[in-house]
Amino acid sequence: MEFNKKKLNLNKKLIFYLAMVMIGIIVIMAISINLSVENKIIYYFSNMVELSKESLTESRELFLQDMTNLIIGISLLMIIVVIAIAVFLSQKISKPIIVVSKMTDFIKKGGYDQTLEYESSIVEIDNLINSINELSRELYKMENMRKKLTSDISHELRTPLTSIQTHLEAMIDGIWEPSPERLNSVNEEVIRLSHLVNQLKNLAKFDSEENKLNLKYENLTQIVKNIIYNNEGFAMEKNIKIKYELEEINATIDKEKITQVIVNLLSNAIRYTCMDGEILIKLYKKNDFIKITVKDNGIGIPEESLDYIFERFYRVDKSRCRNTGGTGIGLTICKSIIDLHKGKIEVKSKINEGSEFIITLPS
Repeated sequence: MEFNKKKLNLNKKLIFYLAMVMIGIIVIMAISINLSVENKIIYYFSNMVELSKESLTESRELFLQDMTNLIIGISLLMIIVVIAIAVFLSQKISKPIIVVSKMTDFIKKGGYDQTLEYESSIVEIDNLINSINELSRELYKMENMRKKLTSDISHELRTPLTSIQTHLEAMIDGIWEPSPERLNSVNEEVIRLSHLVNQLKNLAKFDSEENKLNLKYENLTQIVKNIIYNNEGFAMEKNIKIKYELEEINATIDKEKITQVIVNLLSNAIRYTCMDGEILIKLYKKNDFIKITVKDNGIGIPEESLDYIFERFYRVDKSRCRNTGGTGIGLTICKSIIDLHKGKIEVKSKINEGSEFIITLPS
């Protein structure tokens, strides 16, 4: 039947099989009792004239004995059928559970790169398998991120430390004179190293559940305007025009943290927009959500990098970002702050056409 091919949940499947068994047993009992009674009635009528009291009593006892044997036979048949159904169901349930159990043991030993390709006929088992596969994929992704994070941190720390060590060793050995210029170069590397450590500290704070927002009802429009005014000087150095379209909006936010997000996005837009470029900032409401967009016509981001742009230390062009002072943490911090506000941040970009960062906050 077509019904048997469809997936059922476990409760419905058990009810279905038990109902089929009970219907079968009732039908068999009805047919058997009916045939037995008919045979006995025919026997009684055909021999009624010859029956005496003793033979009638004996026949009645034989009839009851036959009925008892029939009931015992049907009961045994029912027990066998129920055991067979129980064995069948246990096989249907236990086999995928054993497979899932082996998969969880494999994941426990660090085998995050494998998924379970198994499909059962029970909805709950399929849901469990899908959950295990999703867990495996997430753990695999997190393991790769952990390894990449360790590698990136060591790389970022090694670069300024190597520069500082080289300068100091050259001055100690008398190769270079400890002139103000060389000492200033060492000091810049120390500042850069301190900046990186502070960013890592901030990132850890934003990721921690202990980090709390200082929420207040603020004039978001005025906050964005102040940020634009404070960054116009940097934009003018590259003859970049900052345009804005701001609706009058008040919102409950953490002013300091939201300011940090917008400053970071605007700084990146200025940094990666070419001479005589243009940046457009918008603030508006849409479907009970607050939208903040920062759009530039700069160098853009490759499509293959868009899914990773908010990851720690991810940089589209490592040499270019290092020369411009980026560490690959700023956007990660932005995402952490927006997540704390129960919002989301997205990016749209095309190479040589520009990028647009879109912040969505609950109003």
